[in-house]
Amino acid sequence: MASTRSALRFASLLCLVAVTAAFPSSSHSSASPAQRRDPSFSRQGCFVNKANSQRIHNTATVASNCMTVEGCAAHCSPYKYFGLEYGRECYCGDVEPTQLVADTGCSFPCSGNAAERCGADTRENAAYFGCFV
Repeated sequence: MASTRSALRFASLLCLVAVTAAFPSSSHSSASPAQRRDPSFSRQGCFVNKANSQRIHNTATVASNCMTVEGCAAHCSPYKYFGLEYGRECYCGDVEPTQLVADTGCSFPCSGNAAERCGADTRENAAYFGCFV
């Protein structure tokens, strides 16, 4: 049992290293000068990922086999919102999602942490960041 926990911790650490390497610091466009004062975020729910045939969050995207909510939040920190989709995809943007659906619509486990939920096909587990200057 202890060796299983150690192996899981080691695997989680490897995923964390892989996620850190996969999500280099991204620069935010000069069109939106907001700077994060507080890195915290709040989950908003499960949303349809498109509005008027356009992806809601499409400014900065990344996919990883070690995706976690925290990894996506770190990648998207220059933006107001982020969403996780299809278990391994992370989308960032400044547009607030509006088409809320039941939480059961975001049932895919995150590839880097099966205890977390990372959306589903055409559904984003979306969150927003707090405090902007």
